[in-house]
Amino acid sequence: KAATRRPGDMVLVVLDEMDHLVTKGQEVLYNLFQMAYHPDSTVLLVGVANSIDLVHRLLPRLHALGCQPDTVHFRAYGHGDLRRL
Repeated sequence: KAATRRPGDMVLVVLDEMDHLVTKGQEVLYNLFQMAYHPDSTVLLVGVANSIDLVHRLLPRLHALGCQPDTVHFRAYGHGDLRRL
């Protein structure tokens, strides 16, 4: 049985390794961001990428499209961090 969505329900899309979706024209990434930024969207997009500047370097048209994603930067794991994991 399919789940029924109610008004106000949100869909969370989490994409790990988002930098693997990089293509020549960036159609996939632009479509994902536009889907999340549409005024009537119920989609929350969380992307995880190794490229610290993915949004600014590879997706410069986002600003022109009215998309200003929030970015959160995490420091890289060190040797000690990896041993503890």
